[in-house]
Amino acid sequence: MVDTSKWGLTDTGFYVPTLYEIISEKEKQAKALFGEDFDTGEQTPQGKYIRINAKDELRLYEQAANVYYSINPLTARGISLDRLVKFVAANRNGGTYAKHIVRIYGTKNYEIPMGYLVKNDDDITFWVTQNAVINNEEQTNADDLNENKILYYAEAYVQCVTAGSIGNVRTINKTVNADTNITGVSYIQTIAFGEAAESDTNLRSRFNQIIQGLGTNTAAAIKANVLRVENVTNADIIDNNTTSEYIIGNNDLIIAPKTYAVIVMCEDRTTEKKNEIAQAISEKQPLGIIQSGTEIVITTDSSGTQHVTAFTYVKDNKINISASCYVTSDFPANGKEQIENNIIKYISSLKIGERVVYRRIYDYIFNVVGVDDVPSLKVNSSEKNIDISKISIARVGTIDITTTKV
Repeated sequence: MVDTSKWGLTDTGFYVPTLYEIISEKEKQAKALFGEDFDTGEQTPQGKYIRINAKDELRLYEQAANVYYSINPLTARGISLDRLVKFVAANRNGGTYAKHIVRIYGTKNYEIPMGYLVKNDDDITFWVTQNAVINNEEQTNADDLNENKILYYAEAYVQCVTAGSIGNVRTINKTVNADTNITGVSYIQTIAFGEAAESDTNLRSRFNQIIQGLGTNTAAAIKANVLRVENVTNADIIDNNTTSEYIIGNNDLIIAPKTYAVIVMCEDRTTEKKNEIAQAISEKQPLGIIQSGTEIVITTDSSGTQHVTAFTYVKDNKINISASCYVTSDFPANGKEQIENNIIKYISSLKIGERVVYRRIYDYIFNVVGVDDVPSLKVNSSEKNIDISKISIARVGTIDITTTKV
């Protein structure tokens, strides 16, 4: 017998009954009211009404469960999680924008204004990030219809208007608005791949690190305070409690004896943001213990005393990937872009100092329907794992995917 008293919110949590349980309970109530021979089969009018009503009731339970779970950062999702992390002065980090170089053809010496819009066949739109003058020449083929056999163009930097992987395309070939001085657009290369906004999982992880770092004078407290700074996506502390220098990479960072280094990952490296990061470190640092780092900032404490605060920005370790694939007829038209986005997802998931595992990339390639074989895969021109230093992070460089039908 179903115990409906345990449905919904109870002392042990929130229970959402199954659709079968709700229907069974309604059928039992109907028979109690109209007699045991009352037909509640799913083909009868009354049976259909019971099932329609049961689905509506299930949706109410599910919505109530969403409200119940939204009050805890460990279970909240989306906007509810965004609101909760604000209690520790944190915000979800937004996505990054894909950036490309395109060749825009048109009238010689015509200046393409910043903000001019171009797009691809799927209407994914990009804007020109700085003025570009059409003053380069391109010789056309003899059979080209252009009478002068010379085309004039400008190479322009463009950025997707929408953050995330949607801008990771290679087919920017149209203008959005007609301009008699512009005759065509062609794609040249990718400058930076777009990445999605911080996921709920990553935001929860950062929230937990901030909570664990409440207090002062500890590595966890410094890291937590830095992670509160907007646009900071990761941070790490390297402690050198020895009497010798700790050298990282090819003298990329030298940590002096009895000091520590704060490693910060942040796309915004303006002076304002650098000062904000340094202030976050200064607020939680142990008194009398200095930092080693490549960025030096003078900070001021609450008493007006000035301190020298140092930290180091994470270095980007570009990962260039090339792969040749045999594909079947099931391989989709945008299969190459799917492979690229899968690889981007993997590289972007790596943390500071985490190496790139060569064989894992195969999984992300074979995850696309229609990939039959991958006879060649190169990562930074090699076929081995790529080690990343403690102050570096793997970043997507170029991705070159070629396909052959089998």
